Amino acid sequence: MGQTAYIRGRYQENVAASRTVGRALVYGSIIAMVGAGVGAALGGENPGIGAVLGGGGILIMAASVVALADWRRGFLLLALIVLAEDSVRKALPGAPGWVNLGKDFVVASCYLGYFFSPRKFEPRERLPAKVRGLMLLPIFLWYGFVVIQAFNPGVSHFLLGISGIRTWVLYMPVLWIAASYFRDSETAQKSLNWVCALALPFLGLCLLQNNFSEVLPAAFKEGVFKRERSLEGGGWIGYNESFFASPTLYALICLFQFCLVVGLLKTQQTTRWTVILWASGYAAVAGAYLSGVRTALSLMAIAVATLTPLMLMRSYVEPDGQVTRRRGLFLGGLVGLLLGALLVASMGELRQRAFWTAFNSDYVDDRVTASVRVIDDFHGGLLGNGTGTAGASGRVMSLVGLPNPSVEKAEWGTTVISYCFGTVGLWLGIILVSWFLLGTLRMATEYRNGRFAPLRYSLWVFMGAQLSWYLFKAFPVLENGTMCLVFWVSAGLILGLHRLDQRDFMQAGLRG
Repeated sequence: MGQTAYIRGRYQENVAASRTVGRALVYGSIIAMVGAGVGAALGGENPGIGAVLGGGGILIMAASVVALADWRRGFLLLALIVLAEDSVRKALPGAPGWVNLGKDFVVASCYLGYFFSPRKFEPRERLPAKVRGLMLLPIFLWYGFVVIQAFNPGVSHFLLGISGIRTWVLYMPVLWIAASYFRDSETAQKSLNWVCALALPFLGLCLLQNNFSEVLPAAFKEGVFKRERSLEGGGWIGYNESFFASPTLYALICLFQFCLVVGLLKTQQTTRWTVILWASGYAAVAGAYLSGVRTALSLMAIAVATLTPLMLMRSYVEPDGQVTRRRGLFLGGLVGLLLGALLVASMGELRQRAFWTAFNSDYVDDRVTASVRVIDDFHGGLLGNGTGTAGASGRVMSLVGLPNPSVEKAEWGTTVISYCFGTVGLWLGIILVSWFLLGTLRMATEYRNGRFAPLRYSLWVFMGAQLSWYLFKAFPVLENGTMCLVFWVSAGLILGLHRLDQRDFMQAGLRG
């Protein structure tokens, strides 16, 4: 009787939450349209930019208020704002660069809502000592070093140091929010299923960009970054970025969704969701291919090899002692290979060549070697030049009318760290990142009979892939705010899903 009442209560709570979120979205849309109208009227010669600033500003303020009252709903609105922000950046390339800072206010409100909400409203579980030692301690040691480096004499302006600290530190507390976001296993699985399903509309727009870009509106057609790149052996190939601001971000999201799909397929799913997840996985791979970013395909191949142990997990013991079979991945993988072969075969010669060069060991080795060799060109000495002196942090100086002093040509993660933090920072980073990854791996592999054990491991594989991407690719995917959010959400989900698996086993033990 008590268990039935608990389930009914959870169901009613979820329904009420869904209705509240729906109302918040409707009211937010109305407020944004009113703000857009006012902004357009006051925009003068640039009514489009005025509308965006007016509507976006009002929406960000509304989302911040919602986040202060309920950080879960605020975090959901943050995801929508991040996606809308990218479309705005493409539709209005003349918009000021500081529009990207809007989401930071919502992030800060989520933090305030989470860390300072009354405990009687929602008791928070303290992270276990092993998590604090294996994951949080290396993070705090690194961020302490980053803050100290903001006072390096090589930092020419205090805003530069603050911007560098923001780049490294601002999004890390998302780990706590993601770890606590889901209250129960059913909601977690259903929500993450929907995250994977978004790969389908993402691919749909990507296909339109690849084949019918001339008829698309500017928000979906214009690229924030260059839309073509050269291929080894000659020729140029176009990029596609779907809803996102850059093809690199879209390719990274595809990799994230691919790892999510693999982990979720090893949980118990209905037949309908199994079909949707397989389709989403195929869409993620196809999207990575059509994005034009070959690194995503290379890392997907490595991820498949790394995720092979999941294929051997054919059963698990539930908390009540029942043995449950996990779905196999072999047959679906073969179907995916067939569909992929048909997709590649249907593309032109340049697209086909771009596909095969993604797996050419010589080209991959050249890119990795270049990322290491280029450290000498941007070496910062023993202690470096200080936080924010390399990468995109210096763009903040435009707010005060000063030139950008950062060395943006240091495009690799290895060069950013070497130039900013020197030899000491480079080796300290290697030690602390290894410490953090090994600690996260332990949380990802505990409770191997847990419902989300495969998903926790697949998220850990994604985190390793994103770190590799950051270090060895000439576009640092941890300097972009959205990419940072994806990384820390993944780390937080590992902790949160570990907590849910642990809770299921503890409740089963109490019932027993």
